[in-house]
Amino acid sequence: MVFGWGKKKTEQETIEPQKEKQVKLSEVKGILDDVILVRTKTIVAEVKPFKKKIESNTDEILKITNELKQDNLKADELDKRLQVIVARGKDEVISTIQNECKIKFSDISSFDSVLEFNEKTAQILKKIGDVLGKNSKIIHLFAKKYAGKLKDILAAMTSVQSEIQELVDNYQKLQNDISKVLSNISLINELRKTLAEKDTRISELKKNVEKYDIRIKDLRNEIEKTKASKEYLDFLKTKKIIDNLESEKNQLKNEINTQFTKISRPLSRYEYVSSFDKPQKHLLEKLVTEPFDALDPVNKENIVNILLAAKKSVQGGSVSVKDSEKTIANIDETISLLDSYVSKILEFSHKKEETGKKLDTFNNEKLERLEKDTSKNLSDKQDAESKIQNLEKELSEIKQKISEIIFDIENKLQTISSTKYKILTNKQNFT
Repeated sequence: MVFGWGKKKTEQETIEPQKEKQVKLSEVKGILDDVILVRTKTIVAEVKPFKKKIESNTDEILKITNELKQDNLKADELDKRLQVIVARGKDEVISTIQNECKIKFSDISSFDSVLEFNEKTAQILKKIGDVLGKNSKIIHLFAKKYAGKLKDILAAMTSVQSEIQELVDNYQKLQNDISKVLSNISLINELRKTLAEKDTRISELKKNVEKYDIRIKDLRNEIEKTKASKEYLDFLKTKKIIDNLESEKNQLKNEINTQFTKISRPLSRYEYVSSFDKPQKHLLEKLVTEPFDALDPVNKENIVNILLAAKKSVQGGSVSVKDSEKTIANIDETISLLDSYVSKILEFSHKKEETGKKLDTFNNEKLERLEKDTSKNLSDKQDAESKIQNLEKELSEIKQKISEIIFDIENKLQTISSTKYKILTNKQNFT
């Protein structure tokens, strides 16, 4: 392992309890900036010696290839076809190694230069490894003394490159952790903005609820005042009288309907044989279905004519009934009661009209409007209260979310900086 990140502690080393540092959320970025600055300087300092090692290794490899270039590998003792193969493989190995090992490295002064150095080193190792692998048999059979040296140097270079890669991986992990912390800080700021907006909305809704309460109270007072007035009490009495009149109307209607039910069958049958014009036919239909509505002073003479004509048809046999005498008697009885029924209907209509005029002394529309306004304000108040409950639930969830994110930031900070931090979250310090 290299010094710095990833260094293992010996069993004798003891970890002292960390003192907790309290910081504001706004101070976290500064802490992260300091950490990344120190870690950048550290990785630059750690990689610089590796650069010298790699440069030394490439110089050694170049020396070996120069020796290999001068060595004919006793090719003149080989078959001519084999001489061509060996020469071609030897030239390919020497050419590739010389091209790769002559690559110049930039000074190590930043993390970007570390990345560039790491990538170039990995590229050199790959290309040399590939060409040696491709010509492995030639090198091991005809350049065995060079193969061992190259193998040792390349193994050393690979070891160094692995350590550099580990440093790079740790640094990039640090960058990722810092990005997550900064992203969480941005998220907290957004959530706090949302909290403020919802708090404002809740305050507005609570003010609206207070206004609704005042309005509802005023409306109810107005309703009570209206219902306690003499005009309203008289209105109720009049309404009760009208309700009673409706009861009288129903009684009279039942009486008339009962009477006409006695002659409904002959009237129905007469409807088919009569030769009345359209208005009289319509009046005849009403006498069968709803006689109360037909008994109007204007219709009285026509009704008598219809009943007499029906009676005559029963007497003449054109309308057949079970008991003609009883039917004729019922028709006569009905005719004799017509004046009484019409008079009662007129009396009822007059009484209802006169009583209805008394209702006009009270403006019931105003009371209905007050009650409608009360109902609407109650509904609006309940709607506002429901929204407040939902918003307060959302506030609670957001605050819980912020607490969880802060806890995560504190853990990440401890991992990144090896220092335990406590982020202040009270209102005066949560900035």
